[in-house]
Amino acid sequence: APIGTAADVWGLGATLYEAASGRPPFPRPEGFDPHLAEERFPQLLGSPPEPLGDLPAELGEIVMDCLRPEPPARPPAGEVADRLEPLIGAMYRGRVLGRARPRLR
Repeated sequence: APIGTAADVWGLGATLYEAASGRPPFPRPEGFDPHLAEERFPQLLGSPPEPLGDLPAELGEIVMDCLRPEPPARPPAGEVADRLEPLIGAMYRGRVLGRARPRLR
């Protein structure tokens, strides 16, 4: 399929997943063979990533929607932004080790 904005949405979902969980959404097997597509790109196997447990439900839903395997099933980028906006707005600035950093209220 042609690469378009759905690929960008998938990439954002993968980035948010790893940032939130500390692990990639589609980990490669240990000692993977880079010449085998199914090992190099485990997302091609169609298995969904493990659920994100310790996140606000709304954020977890956005991330999982972005990672849908079929590009037409992913939300448009503008919708993702609209859904993230209230979550970002619910954050406030706090100090951690002397640096300003967002934290949930």
